[in-house]
Amino acid sequence: MFKHQLNRDLNPNFFNEFAKKINFTGIRLKAILSETEFSKKYRNRNNDTGLVKTGMVVSLKKRDLPRGLEIKAGEKVSINDKLYTVINSSMGESIVKLDLECLGE
Repeated sequence: MFKHQLNRDLNPNFFNEFAKKINFTGIRLKAILSETEFSKKYRNRNNDTGLVKTGMVVSLKKRDLPRGLEIKAGEKVSINDKLYTVINSSMGESIVKLDLECLGE
């Protein structure tokens, strides 16, 4: 019970502290962007050309997305008009986490 309440209270504070306003595929919302988390997760994995992947992990509040929207691996999304491919997505109770690979500079 206490852990659940603590997580609920920390979530807004965490987002208020670290989130940035972005344009996510035409939707204005706040998100936490982490290139470091992506690098740690994928630094030893290469794509078909042998080049190291570049991208970011994006954490979004589920309630900020349109109801029923599902974002799946393989889909293309944009953040601030830069195009990415979703390589992994996970949905928690209130957070959507996306691993995004950059599709060019």
